[in-house]
Amino acid sequence: MATLTVGQGQQFGTIASAIAASHDGDTIAVQAGTYVNDFAKINVALSPETGDVWLRTGPIKVTLDGGSTGALFTRPYAIKPDFHGVQVTSTEVLKEISELANQNNWRMSVHCNGDKAFDILLDTWEAVNKKKSIVGKRWTVEHGKNIRPEQIRRVKALGLLVTIQAAPYVKGETYMTNFGRETAEQSSPTRDYLKSGIILAGGSDWLTNPLNPFLHMYFAVARKTKAGNLLGQNQALTPAEALAMHTKYAAYVTFEENSKGTLAPGKLADLAVLSHDPLEIATEQIKDIKVLMTLVGGEVVYQREAD
Repeated sequence: MATLTVGQGQQFGTIASAIAASHDGDTIAVQAGTYVNDFAKINVALSPETGDVWLRTGPIKVTLDGGSTGALFTRPYAIKPDFHGVQVTSTEVLKEISELANQNNWRMSVHCNGDKAFDILLDTWEAVNKKKSIVGKRWTVEHGKNIRPEQIRRVKALGLLVTIQAAPYVKGETYMTNFGRETAEQSSPTRDYLKSGIILAGGSDWLTNPLNPFLHMYFAVARKTKAGNLLGQNQALTPAEALAMHTKYAAYVTFEENSKGTLAPGKLADLAVLSHDPLEIATEQIKDIKVLMTLVGGEVVYQREAD
């Protein structure tokens, strides 16, 4: 296995070479070193969707604000009245990257948590959209935890997707302390997004959140933290909606719905055999589901040992 470390300022030709090499049967692991700011180099070295079903380029990712201790809000933090959060990437840089991505047909994916960050993101992308439409290109908001109703309408108008995780499952108490109970209750407003016709996809956000997808599904349905506190029960999803987030719509985000995300003739034979049906068991049992077997390309690659 060849391992590449990508550092700040490093030429992206090495990544292009890695992807090309993967076509010859080599396995390539790309490890991010430091945050890479010069996104223009990506456009020189690679074209969108370079690669194959095993390894390919995806969207350009930008972190706009912080998370449980730094999400950017219009109102002050409950724990610190003179603090509104952190803007990680400047508005000017976000605009420059977004325009470059749109001109070169790259998708964008932006980490955005607080309502002030949403103001910045939506203002920027609406301006970019006026020059060249981004509607239908599946640009994505990562996390999208704290959003105002009128902002949801703007997300819908731009055709944006939202990938959402169960961060409140492990950080809900931190949200309550930092943001206040009312804001914490409505963090990750999954029901509001779905009611507005916005496509939601699930994910782990590993390493900062649990890798186990069933914990994410559990929170989406139960709206209960690891410590047992209920947060925003009005935002709860059905088990079927939570399952679709992590399968069907996860594939949709990356334009792979015709090859994966659901089990159907002609699609990839990639699937997992579970200990329980998440659509049939009690909500509290969802988090305890185990994977008994995993198949990739129709071949068994994992099998759980008997307890």
